[in-house]
Amino acid sequence: MKPARFNTIHALVVFVLLACLDLPAQTCDSLEDPFIWLEEIESERSLEWVRKHDEATRAAFMQDADFEMIQENALKLLGSKDRIPFGEIHNGYVYNFWQDDEHVRGILRRATLEEYKKQNPAWEILLDIDQLNEAEGKSWVYKGSECLEPAHTRCLVSLSLGGSDAVYVREFDYNEKKFIEDGFSLPEAKSSVSWYDENTLVVGTDFGEGSLTSSGYPRITKLWKRGTALSEAETIMEGEVSDVGLWGSVEKGLEEDMFYLSRYTSFWTKQKWIVEGNTEPRKLPFPADADLKSYFKGRFVVYLHSDWLGFKEGTLLALKKEDLGAADIESKIQVIFTPDEKNTLREVYLMKDFLLLSVLENVVGKILYYELDTSGGADEWVSGEIKLPGAGTVSVTSSSAFDNNILLSHHGFISPSKLFYLADAKQIPQEIKALPEMFDASDLVVKQHDVISADGTVIPYFLVARKDLKLDGSNPTLLYGYGGFRSGQTPFYSTSIGKHWLERGGVFALANIRGGDEFGPAWHKAALLENRQRCYDDFIAVAEGLIERNITSPRHLGIMGGSNGGL
Repeated sequence: MKPARFNTIHALVVFVLLACLDLPAQTCDSLEDPFIWLEEIESERSLEWVRKHDEATRAAFMQDADFEMIQENALKLLGSKDRIPFGEIHNGYVYNFWQDDEHVRGILRRATLEEYKKQNPAWEILLDIDQLNEAEGKSWVYKGSECLEPAHTRCLVSLSLGGSDAVYVREFDYNEKKFIEDGFSLPEAKSSVSWYDENTLVVGTDFGEGSLTSSGYPRITKLWKRGTALSEAETIMEGEVSDVGLWGSVEKGLEEDMFYLSRYTSFWTKQKWIVEGNTEPRKLPFPADADLKSYFKGRFVVYLHSDWLGFKEGTLLALKKEDLGAADIESKIQVIFTPDEKNTLREVYLMKDFLLLSVLENVVGKILYYELDTSGGADEWVSGEIKLPGAGTVSVTSSSAFDNNILLSHHGFISPSKLFYLADAKQIPQEIKALPEMFDASDLVVKQHDVISADGTVIPYFLVARKDLKLDGSNPTLLYGYGGFRSGQTPFYSTSIGKHWLERGGVFALANIRGGDEFGPAWHKAALLENRQRCYDDFIAVAEGLIERNITSPRHLGIMGGSNGGL
């Protein structure tokens, strides 16, 4: 253990010493951060530092005889037209937003469900952003649509200039394929809009001075009637300037719509209300860090990020609307899903007759369905699993509260994406689309291993390598980690890593360090604030584990991370 940890620390010390060569000696001798000036990311000094190190890296790459070949192959892979047109099913159509070299800013299009299942569907183009830019002399970037369900033809299209966070909102008719003259329209802002009904919006936007939070998001939510000025909209609730933001939304359902108000007091905490008719907003009793996932058959479905009323964090609960004010509310709560040491819930999807649960079992994905049976006089949640071939990452790409159609995607480290369709959660998945293999994986195998971190916690990691891997410590190995924002790291198919690393004999490892959500809320919270060191300890433990297994050695081990994963 000690030699490996020594080498890790030694490498860090060497980096700091080399970086200090750029600075006066007295700066590095002081207790002050010698790199604080790099916080000024657009200063000439910072940019020059980046250019200098970019040039050194580029020069090193250029010395490799295979560099030009790898670069050419990488560009071909990145420019491949082999992509699955993932979409969402609404009212018999599959809607997809598509970008390619002919449609740089993209097209919004649809096809019937049966047409979509074909290898080359005949698409109906609804909105061409490149043509819109040419016609209006703008630089619009499509930022999504909020459509009135269940018809899904009247939509609020969000467009930003050049890709900024602030958007313009314009009402669009999918059937007519045009923006609606005198329809709902909002000027540029970080707006929030949701359909209350065909002629009314729930809107939060820049209403003028004092209407935004210090984060730049809406502080006020209003009801806006068609044909009236935005200034005449009725205020429903106001938050505080210090809040992250106040958002209103309407969850459309077959039996009942639910109008929510969510006041985010921090990134992870919020207060939530429901609004019924002309009555005062009714505050919901759930914890501030809980996630209200859906409203299903008269019941609020809630995911706990902390223990509450005797229920364990990571549990999925249901509570009837009629029991919201019960004095003994804990006795009214129904448990849908309970986690254990290896199983954790990632997401919940609402359907007409089912709830779909995306679950990780030791960091491998699976999809469960839950059906509510009330035939015996008491609620019973009956579950089953949708079986997909092979272990990997499973995602629900389409589900709706108005039908039971499901689209699921599946992929792994050495298996490219496939798309499956089910008309009902109890059906056998039908493969309707698949990507070709982009690298030779016939000689590769995926395994999972564990290591023990500094505080005794078991940390898993994935290892992708040749089947005949020699355990002599000489294998070039790339280790990736993230560890933050409840973003668990699951198997993924990378054409670049596969073609230019694995296929050429390299080893790839993915560390499931704390800070993500691989094992539920506790896994995320374990590496926050004063415990952030655990994230580093976990990553170091995986690196040491790779060395102890004689898979690699310090001089053959490279580490990688992006964004928060840069640690």
